Amino acid sequence: MTNQATILAVNPGSRYLGLAVFCGQELIDWGIRVIKKRSLEEKLELAKGIVSRVISQHEVKIMAIKRLHPSRTSVNLERLAAALSALASSMGLRVYQYPVEQVEKAICGTEKISKKKLAKTVAETYSFLDRELEKEMASRNPYHTRMFEAVALGLTCLRDLGLVKS
Repeated sequence: MTNQATILAVNPGSRYLGLAVFCGQELIDWGIRVIKKRSLEEKLELAKGIVSRVISQHEVKIMAIKRLHPSRTSVNLERLAAALSALASSMGLRVYQYPVEQVEKAICGTEKISKKKLAKTVAETYSFLDRELEKEMASRNPYHTRMFEAVALGLTCLRDLGLVKS
């Protein structure tokens, strides 16, 4: 790794985690990780294990995580997000939380946008994500949306820290 800040962006979900890893402005890892367990405790442990491995593998120093909207979340999802934030803090990472509205504004300006528009804008920034975008646009059940939101979270954090131009 270089001396640049390594950022892990996490978009938590009860079934899927959207992840994106940046070394400086370079997107070096991205994807969806499935959390396929029955009990909440099993899901929490699996998610913490996934995030812990990514942090160690990429020598992450900063985590950006989506701040959940109070009216669009559940107690279990809030517990998952809190557990991931606590894990990152316990591993010595700086943790930043961003509500989706702030991410949308950072990526697309003042315009109110859909998740698909956000994904398209992210793919314009990182053209190698075009294949995932094509899959997402063709799908009736959004799957990669969490990953695109994670990339957008990472970009928002980079801009917030002054590591990339707005």
